[in-house]
Amino acid sequence: MAEQYDNLAIPCGCDPFPDQKDSEMCGPCQPNMIITCEEEAILGKLRDIKTQIRPITERMKEIRAYEAAELSAGLVSEDKTEWKELTSLLEKYRGQWSEWQTRLDAATETKLILLGHRDAI
Repeated sequence: MAEQYDNLAIPCGCDPFPDQKDSEMCGPCQPNMIITCEEEAILGKLRDIKTQIRPITERMKEIRAYEAAELSAGLVSEDKTEWKELTSLLEKYRGQWSEWQTRLDAATETKLILLGHRDAI
């Protein structure tokens, strides 16, 4: 099992996986925490949501700029259906984001309990 970690090069030369009795982790470099498969899957979902939200926010910025140009020209547009649709879609994605964020927090807490960094309730 240790062979899979043999190719990890730590610039400061510390041991990223120290023996509990003999050595301590390097304080200044703090090796990256390894994420679980569950956390990785949840982060993938969060990335997907973010990818879906970007075009919506860009379109909302375009609409806002267009309305500002109309307002400065003295024109007033009453059609706000696209804005309302985009807003409701954005709220849907925000709800999904919140749900997945809660799942990520729970998965991280479970990992920390399993690693012994937190006490199980």
